[in-house]
Amino acid sequence: MVEDGIQREWRLTWYGYPEYCDLPDIKLEGHPYTWIKSTGIARVAEERLDCAMANFEWLHMYPEVKLTNLVIV
Repeated sequence: MVEDGIQREWRLTWYGYPEYCDLPDIKLEGHPYTWIKSTGIARVAEERLDCAMANFEWLHMYPEVKLTNLVIV
C-alpha cells in the first residue's frame, strides 16, 4: 500500500502478463530501454524490461503521472 498524502492509499501490484490485464502503460520519459548488453563490439542489445501501468480510475486521479528512466553513469 502506498499513501500519496492527498487522495488516499493505493496498491502497487505486479502482474506477470500485463497485456491481459487491460491496464494502460504509464508514459515513459528518458531513455526508452532499461537493459543494455554490450560485448565490446559495435552492436549493442537494448530492451525495456520493466513498465508501469495503472487502471483508468487511478490515471484520472493523477493525470500528470510519468515514469522516468534515469541514466546511470
